[in-house]
Parts: sequence; C-alpha cells; structure tokens
Amino acid sequence: MQASTRVQRFSFVSFGQEKIQVPPPVEEIAVEGAQQPVEAKPVLQERIVREEELHRARSEGRDQGYKEGVAAAEAKFNTETSKREEAVKGVLEAIANRVTIAASEHAAYVKERQDILSRAVVTIARKVAGDALKAEPYAGIEATLRECLAVITGEPKIAITVPSGTAAGLRQRVDTMRPLLGGFAGEMVVEENAELQESDCRVEWGSGYVSRDTAALWSEIENIISRTRTL
Repeated sequence: MQASTRVQRFSFVSFGQEKIQVPPPVEEIAVEGAQQPVEAKPVLQERIVREEELHRARSEGRDQGYKEGVAAAEAKFNTETSKREEAVKGVLEAIANRVTIAASEHAAYVKERQDILSRAVVTIARKVAGDALKAEPYAGIEATLRECLAVITGEPKIAITVPSGTAAGLRQRVDTMRPLLGGFAGEMVVEENAELQESDCRVEWGSGYVSRDTAALWSEIENIISRTRTL
C-alpha cells in the first residue's frame, strides 16, 4: 500500500495567521527514563574561601611565630642580663672584699708603724733626758724646788730627799741653790733614800710635800702619745 502524500498550497494570506510552534527549551525537555542533571557545585567560591582561610592561617601563623620569637628573644636577653648582673655582682663583691682586706692590712700596718714610732719617740726622749740628767744631775731637783716656791717661802724648814748617789753632791750645792728660791730663808736639809730612782726627788715642809716621780712621768707621756695615736 502506497502512502499518500498531501501537498498543501502556500498562501501569503494565511502566513501571518498561522501559529508557529516554537520548540520548548532544551532544559524543559524531559526524557522519560533519563537521569536528572546534577546541580553544579560552586567550585570557584569554594576555592576563594579556601584561599582566604589559607591566607588567614598563614597570617596567624606568622603572627604567632613572631610573638613566640619575640618572647624567646626577651627570655634569652633576660637570662643573659641576669647572668651578667650576677657576674658583675660577684666581681664587685670580690673587689669589696679585697679592698676591706687591704684596708685592714693597711690599718694594721699603720698601727704597727705608729707603735714603733711611739716607742722610738719615747726611747729617744728617754735617751735625751738621760743624757741631760748626766750632764746636769741636779737640774730636775732645782726645777721641783722652783715649782713649790710659792708655798715654801714662809716655811722654817724644808727637807729634800734624793737617791743615795745624788745626796752628797746636793749637800754641797745647798748654798748655791738659795738664790733660786727667792725669799726662802729657812733651813734646807738633804736626805737620801736608796729606793728612789735616779733623778727622782721629794721636797717636804711642815704642811705638805711635792715629789718628782720619773717613772710616773714617763708613763703619763706614753699615755698621751697613745691617746694621740688613736685620734
């Protein structure tokens, strides 16, 4: 059986009146049994988010590393500073100890020198005094008489006690000593005492006496020198 072919005559009149069938969009064509298309993921947005997170992580990592580096540097600096301070402190303490020891040694040396000098002064003074006594054995006695002149002027008698080695020579000088006593017109008696030291003497009158004690005199001189040394 042959298929019949129908030919329709084209008319310009009906051309504008006919409804043209427009095929639906491809997206609206549903093929029965076909799998629905999967919604596309926002790959670009996800990539941007990941890059921002990575940038932020790197920035935070740099900040954290910087802070840790600064903290480590400060800790190291503080530790080294503390060590240097301890070292300097130790050196200063050692210097202070050495200075203290040196000062003590110097003070001991000075004291020893002062003691030696004081003894030397006293020794020299004793030597000079001894030489003077030998040259003028009666000078000390005459000086003692002049010291008590004010109280013996009106006395009727005075007794001069001297060491045994000086008594004989002093008796011969009694008359020559009277002019030294000014207005004294009383009796002068010379007595001797073997217990007296050389250059010692004792002058007595009715109401009192005065004595010359060389040992006590030197002791007082040494005390004065010792007090002067400690000032």
